[in-house]
Amino acid sequence: GLRPRMTLTEAERPERWSESGVWRAFSADLTLTFAETPFGCRVHADFEVRAAGVWAPLGRVATAAGVRPVLADLRRAARDLGVG
Repeated sequence: GLRPRMTLTEAERPERWSESGVWRAFSADLTLTFAETPFGCRVHADFEVRAAGVWAPLGRVATAAGVRPVLADLRRAARDLGVG
């Protein structure tokens, strides 16, 4: 699968975390937005994979296909932090 090396692009604690990365012809952006709840916090993940030229349609496919893996990564991170 696509494995872009992600770099932190924005950190507005405690509300927002953004990172961007590139892997071959593809680029990706991920933003996590945190909102307080009575039981802790809720995390909203927004991400997009893009590609240029003839690869552009694959960027949209990779975005759609990436929903489950991104959510799984977030759940695993929550468990590792002892909050999930």
